[in-house]
Amino acid sequence: MDIREWFNLKNGNENEFEKYIEELLNLYKRALFKYFSITDSFYNITEFLRYIGDKMLSTDQELFFQWFNRIGLPTIQNVFNETISFDIDLIAEFEYEIYYMSESINSDADDIRSMLINVVVDLPDRISRVTKVK
Repeated sequence: MDIREWFNLKNGNENEFEKYIEELLNLYKRALFKYFSITDSFYNITEFLRYIGDKMLSTDQELFFQWFNRIGLPTIQNVFNETISFDIDLIAEFEYEIYYMSESINSDADDIRSMLINVVVDLPDRISRVTKVK
């Protein structure tokens, strides 16, 4: 299954930038699985969240789960359902996010949670900052 499909996103743009979006989304998915200690496979984010919602979660996990449902996933879907034009500065921003996520994914649960939140919080600003300058 395509990673965009897994996150319930529209089809991507046919440009060089799409591979960076897909890599970021794949890392984000891996980090979610790691944070919630999930090894199973799920058809899509809806199925994944339904499973997590039925799990016995720690207080921190429960708070993150609520945040992700309310803010995290809608932000991801809003950002990546928009047409994002190819931009060399934006690629640099995404390369940084990908590097940050790759390095953080093997951290402890608190660091993974912080990374998951930071990536989502920073996404709209990173994209608008680069596109406004042009």
